[in-house]
Amino acid sequence: MEIWDAYKKDGTLAGRDLIRGQAIEDGLYHLVSDVTVKHKDGSYLLMQRDYEKETFPGLYECSAGGSVLKGEGPEQGARRELKEETGIICGNLVPIYKAIDKNTIYYGYLAEVDCDKDSIVLQKGETISYLWLSENDFFSFIESDKYVTAHRNRLKEYLNLLNDKKAEILQYGIMNSDKWVSVKKIYKGWSSESKYIIKDCNNVKYILRISDIADYDKKKHEYGIIKKFSSLDFVMSKPVDFGICNNGKNTYMILSWVEGEDLEEALNQMSEQEQYEAGWRAGKILKQIHSIKVDDSDINDQSKKEKMLHKIDLYLKSGIRVEGDEAAVNYVRDHVHEINRLPKVYQHGDFHPGNLIHLCNSDVGVIDFNRNNVGDAYEEFFKLESFAVEVSIPYCRGQIDAYFDKNVPEIFWRILAVYVAYSSLNSIRWAIKFGQDEVDGMIRRCKASLEHYDNYKSVIPSWYSSF
Repeated sequence: MEIWDAYKKDGTLAGRDLIRGQAIEDGLYHLVSDVTVKHKDGSYLLMQRDYEKETFPGLYECSAGGSVLKGEGPEQGARRELKEETGIICGNLVPIYKAIDKNTIYYGYLAEVDCDKDSIVLQKGETISYLWLSENDFFSFIESDKYVTAHRNRLKEYLNLLNDKKAEILQYGIMNSDKWVSVKKIYKGWSSESKYIIKDCNNVKYILRISDIADYDKKKHEYGIIKKFSSLDFVMSKPVDFGICNNGKNTYMILSWVEGEDLEEALNQMSEQEQYEAGWRAGKILKQIHSIKVDDSDINDQSKKEKMLHKIDLYLKSGIRVEGDEAAVNYVRDHVHEINRLPKVYQHGDFHPGNLIHLCNSDVGVIDFNRNNVGDAYEEFFKLESFAVEVSIPYCRGQIDAYFDKNVPEIFWRILAVYVAYSSLNSIRWAIKFGQDEVDGMIRRCKASLEHYDNYKSVIPSWYSSF
């Protein structure tokens, strides 16, 4: 039988005992201690919870912790839990948060350690595995569905403090950066550049993107394309400033912040009709983007056909094959010549719900133009199959219907099938550098595409007519 001391909400002893498993009276609380472990090299320890745990089985948290026993204080309980669950003995614990939830008072501590990273001890029935993650990977991981949400919420104040990069960015010497109130790093996304949310003294937010100076010409061109897009009639990240910083080592780009919710997340809360309407708005925006006349200097004479066929060959030699992939390979080889039949347009380059914002008035805003390109208009739609179908079929249908005013030409389906077949294979090889989880995700999407297109015996995906 595990006995706890009962506490009042102000953290003082109530003079009563509590027993694990029994209901706690209103107005009484028990203590839980959490310990976040940070190695001297800057990495964080994440522990995976046993699959037999009643709460959050199999999920990770950057914490060793549990209920404080009768006669213990929160720090004493934290040291005991840390040793039991990881084997770590820590001299100094730094308080980083206190949180109250229902009948529990949580005390959070930071343990900065210099232990052998392979010496972590797992506690039977509590933990089954562990990871050491760099700060960047740590920030990304805790936002994933593999992490205990409740613990992430308790860590919020510490994470905000940890993620304040104002002092770091001030050293880059960007004009007026001394007037910025806060600088928070963005860890979401695949791009190699560093991204930050900055807030000025008027409480106005912007997005700051910093790249290596070697990308100066590319980024200058991107900024120019964003200027072209900003003349159109939709909400988007508009250009504010561009230049060189950090003593000539980096370029920076500042864009306006689009306030709202990631459309990818917002779609989950919408009715099917609302999802369709969001797709319709997105399709009309995409049509506007494609309406801008392409400058002759931006048209690349490199053969898209040869590039695609080359990458298909690389996939076939990669050693990672999907059962039945011959149908996709053959469809690309037999129909790739059709992609050269369309006029060139400016492309957003990564147009899907993950790069769109659901605004407070239910409209749609557009962000992340860093993959902009020049190509044919239909190529933009393959991201629906890659990323959007698994989120919302009504959205996908809405985007297509709006773009073509519900009169979708047959050639669109034939050409889109080429891009879908090609990307479903090429993305598997592309994902290798991001780890097995991403490879597995791309393989899953490739198999889904083969099913949607009936092994490319059909050019209209089955999901289009399912809504």
